[in-house]
Amino acid sequence: MEFMKLNRLMMALLVIANCFFEGQGLAEIAIDKKTNQLVYGTISKPKIIFTPSVLINNKWFKTKPCLFQKVGHLKCDVNDFGFLVIEQEGAEVATFFQAKRKIVFGGVNFNAILNDSPYKIMLSQGFHSWSNSGWIRIPYSNQLELSPSPVTAINDERRHGDENSWEVTILSSTSSHFLIGVTSATEFKSRIELKMIDNSRDLSIKLVSGDTGDKIDLKSGQKFVMDNWYLNDGAHINPVVKDYTKRLQSFNRNYNLQQKIIGWNSWYEFWQFVDEKDIRYHLKHASPWVNNIFQSSTLAKNNTKFALIIDDGWADDWGAWNRNEEKFPTHFNSLTQEIKEKGLVPGIWLAPLLVRQGSSLTEKNPSWFLTEHIYEHPTGKFKILDVTHPGVQIHLKKLIKAMVGFGFEYLKLDFLFLGAYEGQRHQNVTGMQAYNLAMQMIREAAGDDIYILACGSPSIASFPYVNSWRLGADIGFMVPALFRGPSWTDVTKQARSLSARWLYCDLVDCDNDPWLMRSPHTKSSAEAAGWVAAMGGGGLFWSDSHEKISDQRKKWQFSSDIIRIALSGQGAQPAIPYLMDAPPKLGEPSIWDRIIDRDRLWAPPVWLIPGGGKLLINFNDVAINLDGNIVEPRSSIYLDTVLEK
Repeated sequence: MEFMKLNRLMMALLVIANCFFEGQGLAEIAIDKKTNQLVYGTISKPKIIFTPSVLINNKWFKTKPCLFQKVGHLKCDVNDFGFLVIEQEGAEVATFFQAKRKIVFGGVNFNAILNDSPYKIMLSQGFHSWSNSGWIRIPYSNQLELSPSPVTAINDERRHGDENSWEVTILSSTSSHFLIGVTSATEFKSRIELKMIDNSRDLSIKLVSGDTGDKIDLKSGQKFVMDNWYLNDGAHINPVVKDYTKRLQSFNRNYNLQQKIIGWNSWYEFWQFVDEKDIRYHLKHASPWVNNIFQSSTLAKNNTKFALIIDDGWADDWGAWNRNEEKFPTHFNSLTQEIKEKGLVPGIWLAPLLVRQGSSLTEKNPSWFLTEHIYEHPTGKFKILDVTHPGVQIHLKKLIKAMVGFGFEYLKLDFLFLGAYEGQRHQNVTGMQAYNLAMQMIREAAGDDIYILACGSPSIASFPYVNSWRLGADIGFMVPALFRGPSWTDVTKQARSLSARWLYCDLVDCDNDPWLMRSPHTKSSAEAAGWVAAMGGGGLFWSDSHEKISDQRKKWQFSSDIIRIALSGQGAQPAIPYLMDAPPKLGEPSIWDRIIDRDRLWAPPVWLIPGGGKLLINFNDVAINLDGNIVEPRSSIYLDTVLEK
């Protein structure tokens, strides 16, 4: 029971330098005279002590004993390099480092041991949209020292999840939940490293901001302000999550945006081979389709716009972003006007931070790009724009304004995480500072009325600037799709991502990628896939060719329950008891898994639906019993009952 009461106690939590929390009775913040540390909790029975270290000149230094300045305020010297200031603000911990002489600053770390931890599983967040994310059992390790080499978020997509959780985690048991996370992502990349100490029930906790390769030059007197940490726990997960997410910045919340977008995207049918005739075919057949959807859902009719998205394949090349006139002979100004005359929203895809290596832009402007990184994609090698360079800023704003000027009202922006790579830039900034600058310029150039989907992007750093955020990897891949169509393992993987990221879905329109209807989906597996696509609550897209799929399959799209959930503005929540079956690591399907239709992943099978109701999904290939219901393989059962929250 002691951890069940921590929610109210930790609202004042953690003036981290060294602090305690105690789950019973009245806690207090006081100075422990024996250690000269600021503590939280009952001094005679401390529970957690967080000790800070600072990364200076590529080496970690523990701070000297911290000095109490005033209530909720500590000052901790770091040799003669400078000092760390730590301030407690309710459930948040604010820190900044100030240099006393010229140094290279790389981050701040807080270490702690939670004795006799009750927690069994953890939410493990990947760094960006496509990074493997989900729930796992808390890993064991006897390696408690800091890693001597920086952790990187580069090539994070196929992570196992036991390395760390980026930006936020939730530790859970059947009766208590402990959330740790940053409330912004404007300065450094932040992560939480969690390990059960071998042969014990003690939990090692490390909160790390930085240590990913950023090197910030500070002169004497210069200050670097960190992103705040938040810590809170309770017997019920929802109050803790809501208290955390209300502190995060959100474009949609700032402007009280309620309208959702549903629509059709060209990618999963036509890939990079899309042309104007494909778009015109779907424009021609859009009206009866939209009418059927609106007839099946009053909510869709009253609160939704329908978009037609031209995905990758329209441009001559990435980076130049000129219309391929052979594939799209009609000028975009005219094409978007035709789309609008049909009552639809015209949308377009681009990767604004990438330019193909060897292109005229890279040859003419070599100083515009990060020198340390080349992004290798199946279609070639690409350089990453340095958005701190004045020339790049003009270029990026001009590009976004051009797309809006063509009449596009929906921008699907891809590969954005590359803008957060660490490296030498025109200005001395971190990768996350550069990313925030890029997103700020994009939003300013687009204007507030343009709908922006951030794809392949960090989460918290994107929310202040975008309407929608892709919360998982692609739902299909071209090579296996050409052999056999959509793969079930990608449905499971998408559900796994949602189980880790549902907490964001009241801040941003969570995009779970399109709902695919084509073979080899059966009616039951297509319906289950539809639920997974809809459970983010941020809208719903399709991507099958209406010329190719049968009339019977087209009817499967008009489920009023699925469309209602897709437009709810809230993410479905995995049921806690079933999370306890989480695996020790996150798996990654192979191309062969997709070709032979093999699924080796785990995702929560029971979900709580916003507004009341429960969804049972069997991701397995054999029938299972869920809450007294037999659920057939690769199928779902929706129980329309109001549940006690």
